[in-house]
Amino acid sequence: MHEQVSRTFKITFTGNTRDFFKIWVYNVALTILTFGLYGAWAKIKNKKYFYRHTRVDGYAFDYIASPWLFFLNYLIVMIFFVLYMFMSTYPIYHNNLIFPLFLFLVILPTLIFNNLSISINSSIYRNIKFRFHGTLLESYQLFLWAFLIPLTMGIYYPYWVYLRKRWLFENTKIGNNYFDFKGKIKFFYGVYINVFFVLAITLLFLHFLFGYHSLYTFNISNEQVDFFLMGLSACFLAIFYFIAQEYLYARITNYCLNKCEIGEIKIKCRLKARVLIYLKLTRILSLIFTVGLLSPWLSVKRIKYILSCITIERIRLDIKGGTKFLPMTTLIPDPEGHSETQVLGALGRVIE
Repeated sequence: MHEQVSRTFKITFTGNTRDFFKIWVYNVALTILTFGLYGAWAKIKNKKYFYRHTRVDGYAFDYIASPWLFFLNYLIVMIFFVLYMFMSTYPIYHNNLIFPLFLFLVILPTLIFNNLSISINSSIYRNIKFRFHGTLLESYQLFLWAFLIPLTMGIYYPYWVYLRKRWLFENTKIGNNYFDFKGKIKFFYGVYINVFFVLAITLLFLHFLFGYHSLYTFNISNEQVDFFLMGLSACFLAIFYFIAQEYLYARITNYCLNKCEIGEIKIKCRLKARVLIYLKLTRILSLIFTVGLLSPWLSVKRIKYILSCITIERIRLDIKGGTKFLPMTTLIPDPEGHSETQVLGALGRVIE
């Protein structure tokens, strides 16, 4: 009788704050001196450092994207910004939201598609290139569906997030094998309903705690009370936003990776929202009190934590006391000549 057992591979990150701090200082200095033009090269340097210090089964990833590909995105943004400023000089476009909305819809799907395809297609593990087979047309179709979000008072938004995740995973390919995403829409609605419920409680709390009763608590004018309440409410909502952002990231990332398979490979992810919230709040405080000087340390700390929560399971076959590992995927001969694969081609985008 044949029994299936599995072998687990942990992901390790070997980078450190000292080395990354040197890269960060260099990138920031040149980006400032070039008025942002060096940003594309800085992005590539950061990605290469993190990829080359990420290891699975003793082998490191690599990132081979050309900075000019990202620089093209910068040029697209600059061209549309100059066009917008030029068109704004005409009275017909004053206080008219149609034109900037049109530019937004034209440029955003292109930028997202370019970044997504470059990031995945430039990822390498043991000389195996990962590929993204989504199209620019599909990117525009996906974002056209976003019009239903305001029309449905946000009810459509969880479904739209589900469509985005499914599009990402099911168009990511290793060799001749695509990721198989088994996620269900029910989960996305459940997690967003939780966030909405907490938001409603937060708003009610602000209303009753800092409502008109504040006039009897402070001996100050109505204008000062309104200004104080607006500022305090903004702080509460900002904190709620950051907490909700990390909560959603942890829940959705865990679910998507746990529901993703490729051949005999399964991915397990166990991120904890409270740890990500702590790292986020620490990052915000560091920006306020250290002018961002702790950013390299926090970036390394965050990526180390995220990768430590992800494991890969590879199934093997136990045959009459002997053990035979099945291939990492159900491989068909690859036209590029590759004979083995590993997971994580899409993780670079998922964990960003």
